[in-house]
Amino acid sequence: ALEWQNYISYLLDFWSYRILSSKAIFSKLPMVTKNNSSITISPHDKAWLEEVYQIYILHLKDRRLRISFVAKKMNLSERQFYRRFKEISPLTPNQHLQELRLLKGKDLLENGHKMSVQAVTFAVGYHDARYFSDIFEKRFGIKPSLLTSTV
Repeated sequence: ALEWQNYISYLLDFWSYRILSSKAIFSKLPMVTKNNSSITISPHDKAWLEEVYQIYILHLKDRRLRISFVAKKMNLSERQFYRRFKEISPLTPNQHLQELRLLKGKDLLENGHKMSVQAVTFAVGYHDARYFSDIFEKRFGIKPSLLTSTV
């Protein structure tokens, strides 16, 4: 099973990939520097993102998790929180949260936890298994039910 720190590292890598794959996005992010096909984020910005991820992780199961709650935990207004994200990331705060939920769901399905898709759906903060299955398949190219049958 992936450790939470690995999720954070993966999300930072995923974020970097999304920037590198779009020159238009990269040109809009002055706080990020491109370095030989990788993204270098300032230590301050990386620490800030990691703090946001920790809040996401602590409340991952809560399907009512809202950006306003996370912003408040970060001592920012919701508007300031979105602005801060926009300065350093091409992804919205909700896209970061969705990616984290999908990664955790994939981990639960792949690593012998013997959970149904419905149980995984609830475990990662969604309440609709059909919606979870649709976004999971769109993201990973495989239905989550196929992962449970291979365990």
